[in-house]
Amino acid sequence: MNKLITHKKVPTILLIQDLEVTASEHIYHCNANYAQALFKAGALPLLAPFIEDLIPHLIDQSDGILFSGSAPGNSSSSIRTDFERKLLAAAFDRGIPVLGICHGMQIIGEFLGAKIEDIQGAEAQSLHLPFSQPNRTAHEVQLSHGSWLRAQHSSETAWVNSFHRQSLVGSGNFHVTAVSPDGIVEAIEGQLNSVCIGVQWHPEFQLSEFDKNLLRGFVQAAAEYSNCANEYTTTDELK
Repeated sequence: MNKLITHKKVPTILLIQDLEVTASEHIYHCNANYAQALFKAGALPLLAPFIEDLIPHLIDQSDGILFSGSAPGNSSSSIRTDFERKLLAAAFDRGIPVLGICHGMQIIGEFLGAKIEDIQGAEAQSLHLPFSQPNRTAHEVQLSHGSWLRAQHSSETAWVNSFHRQSLVGSGNFHVTAVSPDGIVEAIEGQLNSVCIGVQWHPEFQLSEFDKNLLRGFVQAAAEYSNCANEYTTTDELK
């Protein structure tokens, strides 16, 4: 049985959902893996609606923000991305720790100056979108010495899953801290005064200890931001 969180305060992580726009309605989607992974890492996930007037209040309630992925090819017009950019600006202004996963990394990288482009070539596309779901590892990444990511792992390389058709290109106000064997940017760290991490893979599937450590490290950064680092612990694995 899973232990309940009984602490006075745990880090609250604002979780950005995906959005499907139809002719008659807007539908929020969020893979349960994100919330489960944050909970296991010791955080309280808080799902964010795309209401721009709420951004100041969401920022006040958050100790960290996770910008989630999006299904390849999913187009939610500009509603999600416009909201994300404004939320990012507010988060950076406040110094809130930020983690971007897949699409989330691309949004952060673009905000910091890079561009997003389609991956070209059948071989590269096969390497980076090899399965219908990112529920198994696909390729290695090389981690940069001295980076935040490298500090979460016992080796300079790690096996990760992969589920994307686009990648970051160009430079910006960030360091590239992981690359794939074919040179695709797999992780970035913002050159900011706060923790800002983006990874192209999906650590919320928790396929390795590295993925789990990455999420624990992010939640730890959120705890330190909120001055509750001594009041939370990770939970047992869900049974």
